[in-house]
Amino acid sequence: MKILFLNHNVKGIGTCIRCFNFAKHMVRFGHSVVLLTSAPQFMIKPKKEMIDGVEVVCMPDIMGKRFRNGGLGPIDTILRCLFLLGREFDIVENFDHRPAVLYPALVGKYLRKMPVSYSNSVVKLKNLNFKKNKYCNINNLFLSKLIYHVI
Repeated sequence: MKILFLNHNVKGIGTCIRCFNFAKHMVRFGHSVVLLTSAPQFMIKPKKEMIDGVEVVCMPDIMGKRFRNGGLGPIDTILRCLFLLGREFDIVENFDHRPAVLYPALVGKYLRKMPVSYSNSVVKLKNLNFKKNKYCNINNLFLSKLIYHVI
């Protein structure tokens, strides 16, 4: 199977580590895995490298590391969408709901007709109590409604 993992963190930080370790095991079982992640430093074009059989693609952005690591970089998000338009995968796995992950997944699902799987971060959204407090804002409520109408 050709599998795409979408991750919002920069390479080597946070969820990227979880994605990469999972991808390594998928490769051991004979699958082809591509991990899309954000670049740890400023770069102009995407950087591809093979690490333990996993194709890791770092997407560039002009925004600072804080935006790139948060999955909020606009150029990163657009390049990921274009990446999905140019490649075919048997399944796309999302490891978050940030724009750099959600929008490319929607491109894969609706424009390329690829099956999309959402990891546990979306399940956590469903179980949140959406009362007004300092931990939950109206954006989270909107985003969770969007995700569940899309799925």
